[in-house]
Amino acid sequence: MCNCGNKRQALSNSRPSFSHKDPDSFVAKTQSLISSAPAYFKFEYTGSRSLFIKSLAGGQIYKFSHSKPVWNVKAEDAKMILRFSQLRELVPDL
Repeated sequence: MCNCGNKRQALSNSRPSFSHKDPDSFVAKTQSLISSAPAYFKFEYTGSRSLFIKSLAGGQIYKFSHSKPVWNVKAEDAKMILRFSQLRELVPDL
């Protein structure tokens, strides 16, 4: 005998519900999370020569060097910056 139907029914009953009774509240909470996201991330350069990176998002040019190893990078550029092995994100103290 196959129990496939019973298993399917049990799984569908155990799923959390994603319906929102108050859509305005959901939108407000979502906007609050977005606005609390950091606008900048801090990166430190660990390489031996200067490194120039041009942002694809806004054309911002970042020049990392020993004389200025730490830069604040816009949030939209942070993912691209993480691809460079000579740069590491500095995590703020909590």
